[in-house]
Amino acid sequence: SSFARREEITLREALEQTLAPEVLAAMPPLDRVLDPSSYLGESDAIVAVALAAWEPVRRDAGAERSRP
Repeated sequence: SSFARREEITLREALEQTLAPEVLAAMPPLDRVLDPSSYLGESDAIVAVALAAWEPVRRDAGAERSRP
């Protein structure tokens, strides 16, 4: 975050300093939230775009196979 960069602190420290205690208490532990191995990012959007891009190729390939 820009706060973390400006203050030269970690994202974890920035969250601990800026989020209300009740918000932190309602969240999963920060260790889990900040674990990069559990980050899926925009995977759903990436898959949707890839499938949409593949559809015309698949459709054309199917049409080509049905030609004599």
